[in-house]
Amino acid sequence: MAPVPLPARTAGLPFTDKVNLPAVPNDPPSTKDVLDAIAYGQQAEVSKTAPPWFARAMEDQVKKIIEKVNDNTSKKVSELRTELVGKIDAVRGDIDAVRGELKARLDALARQVNILRIVTAKSYNGSLGNGAASNFQIVPFPNGRNPADNDNKTPTPLIHLKAITELSWAELREYCRGHYPAKEYHREDRAAERAEREDDIRRAIGCSTIL
Repeated sequence: MAPVPLPARTAGLPFTDKVNLPAVPNDPPSTKDVLDAIAYGQQAEVSKTAPPWFARAMEDQVKKIIEKVNDNTSKKVSELRTELVGKIDAVRGDIDAVRGELKARLDALARQVNILRIVTAKSYNGSLGNGAASNFQIVPFPNGRNPADNDNKTPTPLIHLKAITELSWAELREYCRGHYPAKEYHREDRAAERAEREDDIRRAIGCSTIL
């Protein structure tokens, strides 16, 4: 059987560009041919060891892969952050909407409760005549404010009819302003204006009796 020839030196072909090829063997191969072949095999094995530049090349490749992974990770983190911020903003918007709706409902409920307080107090006061036997209940203003809550300038409490006639001009105006905020008084006769204001206050607290 004829010996298989070894590959010729070829650039880029494994081993051939690094290991010196032996001479073409004889047929049949001589002892020298066998020894040359063994030596060639040993050199081929040694040539498999990576050259010095191989580690640096691999390190560069690994760095590029890591940088690419880092870039992709940063991009993903940024995308997730943006998505999370968007969701948080959406939740905040929902909370603000609910808060606004809740406030509107509470304000409406407060108005209804105040109307009930006014109607109840006026009904009770109307059953007491002039209030001499039992004190009137304090009727809140339409905006829900209590007449006594007047920044330390509390007007005389209207616990009976006589209290209306005893109000000072400032107190009378304050009560009229609270119970009838849209009404204006333009009487030239102060006595007539006071009588009109006192009559308005009597109606506001639910009492039509006149002393």
